[in-house]
Amino acid sequence: MTNAERVWKSIACGLVLWSAATLPAAQTFAVDHDRPDREYFPRDQLQRADGSFLLCGDAYIPGTQQSRPYLMRLDATGAVIWQREYTLLPLFHRAEAVVPWVAGRSIVLADVYGLQKPALFAVDADGGFLAGRGYAAGAAELTMEDFIRTRDGGFLLVGRTFTLATGGDIAVMKLDAFGNPQWYRELAGSIPYPQFGADDFGTAVVEARGGDGYFVLGGLESDAYLAKLDLAGNLVFQRTFGLVGGFLFERSLAYFETLDGGGVLVANANLGNDLFPLLLRLDASAALVSTTVASFPISTTSAIKTSDGGFALAGSSLIVPGAQGLRLAKYDAQAQLSWAHQYDVQLTFATVNPPANLTQTGDGGFLISVAALAGFEPVQHTIRVAPDGSTSCGATPLTGPFVFDVEPTAHEVTVTTREVTAPLLPFGVAGTTVDATDVCD
Repeated sequence: MTNAERVWKSIACGLVLWSAATLPAAQTFAVDHDRPDREYFPRDQLQRADGSFLLCGDAYIPGTQQSRPYLMRLDATGAVIWQREYTLLPLFHRAEAVVPWVAGRSIVLADVYGLQKPALFAVDADGGFLAGRGYAAGAAELTMEDFIRTRDGGFLLVGRTFTLATGGDIAVMKLDAFGNPQWYRELAGSIPYPQFGADDFGTAVVEARGGDGYFVLGGLESDAYLAKLDLAGNLVFQRTFGLVGGFLFERSLAYFETLDGGGVLVANANLGNDLFPLLLRLDASAALVSTTVASFPISTTSAIKTSDGGFALAGSSLIVPGAQGLRLAKYDAQAQLSWAHQYDVQLTFATVNPPANLTQTGDGGFLISVAALAGFEPVQHTIRVAPDGSTSCGATPLTGPFVFDVEPTAHEVTVTTREVTAPLLPFGVAGTTVDATDVCD
């Protein structure tokens, strides 16, 4: 066993469930983070047990063909505690997602875009690199967009794969606690390019509440796709849903199980003039029961379960003239709108790429991060809001649901397996300084 393998194994053996400590009372802020030689694109975030925040994404170096995965740790007020960049090769690569580990450590999912391969790497509490692994499925292009820690201490990754022979497929990969591949599956097929310039395909994964498998979300042609796999990667069921009237689903966002054994699938509907998230209520067999519109026009890129049994959606309105801005909507356990606000942010059409990222904070509020502009300067914009959606900078209330019809659809779907290799990878790490500007002043 090499030293790098020992490091990875020692970290994996220290897995514990993360739980938030007692956090301070609700507070709000709106802060821009930037530096002249970088453009930051946040892609995921979490709150650490001490109340601080950890954000990840890609740091583009203007004038070059390079971007680097980065981690940025913020305190409870939005001030930067530290920021780190990681380098594998001098090309485009980025941090897609981050999950908490033990003792302040974290695991980062990286997309090595230049190689069309994913990687996982572990960092210590201060962002120092510990160990990493890359993953390849033969000659196929493989891009992982989301991952979770599973109950057995391992990981489940989901994204997409592409070959000239078969086209695009949803890819799902299960790893053990040491990062070794256990199984790999390709689902569905013919994934279309999403609307509005987003470069990710909206795939996501959720562990079943009963611990008997995993829900996988994605897109199949113009329809929303939901599948359940058992713990060994065998298909339990799969469903596709289309919009009546020729409209398209742009992406599936999240799946929340309900106490009756069914669940709610949240998916964006592309209606030509904007995006509207729809709530599809499903029974225990994933058959469609009812459909309601989640809210006003919003290009939703994050949907999360909240501590009160409800959920929250974050995104922006892309098309409505004069209404562009960052939007957040909170729903109760009965899927009724509790409140919705828009926050003043200078967004561009590319704001959905990368998305608005959403986390519920320990005080019941929310943290949202997004790539934005300060004048003509690209920045990472981070907003922390109170449990009622208010901020010290002000917020604009929003209202207005609409109604559309959804129907089940049928597709021929196959499941494919491939052998996956997992070489160890040595990421370099460097600390950088970041400017933080309070936009409320």
